[in-house]
Amino acid sequence: MVRRSRDKQAEVLLAAAERVLRSEGFNALSVRRITTEAEANIASVTYAFGGKEGLLQALVVRILTPVTVERVRRLNAVARREHEVADLVAAFADPLLDCLQQLGPHYEAVATWVGESIEHSSLTVHTMEPGLQRFVEVLSPHLPHLPIDILYFRIRTAVGAIHHYATGLTRTMQTIPDVTADHQLRLFIAGGLAAPLDE
Repeated sequence: MVRRSRDKQAEVLLAAAERVLRSEGFNALSVRRITTEAEANIASVTYAFGGKEGLLQALVVRILTPVTVERVRRLNAVARREHEVADLVAAFADPLLDCLQQLGPHYEAVATWVGESIEHSSLTVHTMEPGLQRFVEVLSPHLPHLPIDILYFRIRTAVGAIHHYATGLTRTMQTIPDVTADHQLRLFIAGGLAAPLDE
C-alpha cells in the first residue's frame, strides 16, 4: 500500500467513510470496512485520527460543515428581502434536512447519530455555531418581546424538533406527504418561536 501524508491519509479515509455511510449506513462504519474501502491498513486510522472515535468526529464535521455554510448563505439571502419568521426557519432547517436525505436510504439512522454527536461533541457544536449565530442575528429583530435567554431556549427546542423529525420518529405515524409535512414543521417551529411571552 502507498505511504501517504497524514492529511492525505485523513482525506482518503474520510471519503471512504462517507461512501460507506451513504451506501451501507452508520452500523457499517467499522475500522475494517472503512480501511478496506480506502485501500488502507487498519493502523492508518490511528495514524490520521488517533482512532475510530476521531475519524467519526471528523466525518460528522465533514457532513455538517456544508450545512452550516448553506444555512448562512440562505439566511443572508432571506435577510436581504422582505421576509417572515417562517422564511428564516426554512433557511435554517432545510439545509440539514436536505443533507440528511442526500445521505441515502439510511438517513434516519444517520440523523440519530449526527444528533447524538451534536449533543456530545464540542467540535461538532463549534462547526454548527456560525449558522446558529446567524439565525439568532436575523431572527431576534422579529421577536423583540423575547429576552435573549428565552429566545435561545426556543431555538434549542426548535433544533430538537428538527432533529426529531429528521430521525423519522414522527414519520412512522405520518399520514401526509413529506412535502406537506416539511411545510407543517416550518410553520410549527415559526409559531413556537414567535409565541407571546407569558409572564
